[in-house]
Amino acid sequence: TSGSAANELYDPYGIARDASSGTLYISDYSNHRVMQYLSGASSGTVIAGGNGPGTGSTQLNGPFGIYFDSVSNSLVIANRGANNIVRWVIGASTWTLLAGNSGGLSGSSSTLLNGPCSVTLDSMGNIFFLLSK
Repeated sequence: TSGSAANELYDPYGIARDASSGTLYISDYSNHRVMQYLSGASSGTVIAGGNGPGTGSTQLNGPFGIYFDSVSNSLVIANRGANNIVRWVIGASTWTLLAGNSGGLSGSSSTLLNGPCSVTLDSMGNIFFLLSK
């Protein structure tokens, strides 16, 4: 069932897993949040966003692809609607900009993104992402 309760998602797109704890992270696109599900849990906790759509550092706007970075204990989020890639440390209340524009501007220059939809890191910490057409 689509919804915004702790046991509901509305357009889930990305999933990441913390291999050491079994915790799952799911990007909840239309609720503008990332949910955390502890191993065996049927309800989750908002771990990032959930403050309505926007470009403020406490908000996400259509989070799509996500990657769990065990080195920094953080999520790297393709924040599609805000046209940026952000890092959200687990337990923090705000994100840090990694790529794109913090104000949500889109474009095709070397500093602007247009609808990032997938993100991953390599073993050296380099970020790779895909943009939508």
